[in-house]
Amino acid sequence: MKNPAQHEVWVLTDRNIPLLSMDIEFEAGKMAFDSHWHREIEILYFTEGSMQVICEDKVYTPQAGDIIFVNPSELHSGRTIDQGVKYHCFIIEPTFFMSLHLDTCDKQIINIANSREKIDNLIHDENIRQLLDRILAERDTQREGYNLFIKGYLTLLMSEACRSYKSSEQKAVEKDDT
Repeated sequence: MKNPAQHEVWVLTDRNIPLLSMDIEFEAGKMAFDSHWHREIEILYFTEGSMQVICEDKVYTPQAGDIIFVNPSELHSGRTIDQGVKYHCFIIEPTFFMSLHLDTCDKQIINIANSREKIDNLIHDENIRQLLDRILAERDTQREGYNLFIKGYLTLLMSEACRSYKSSEQKAVEKDDT
């Protein structure tokens, strides 16, 4: 019997860039990806069409321009519905954001990597879309210093996600703990 929740292991091709990015397209009515989890952050940036994405027990139907943020170790799956879909998939190693000497900035990333804090799954944000577009442009052109730009944009993206999209469920838990 096939395990319904597979552990997916990613190997980043360039350890200097903590990012694996793929451009993906599926026809209508196709299973896009089976239920799985992994320790990396996954961002799905939709450019055309729509699909159903399930993160843990929540169902989302992102449209073009929407972003799905999959937290580390979060069970997720996706399938197209009545139309095809195109999206960019970004796999990000969370340890990239941590410094050699742990500091206060690392705490948020460690909490996200260890699932103590979560980012909301569905994001509608023009600033984050622009950062993802810049990452894609640097990836595609690979001009001098592109890896530095990608790292910078990823850091800005995570900063914005932590500031604006920390899960409201998590905020309620933190408030109770306080």
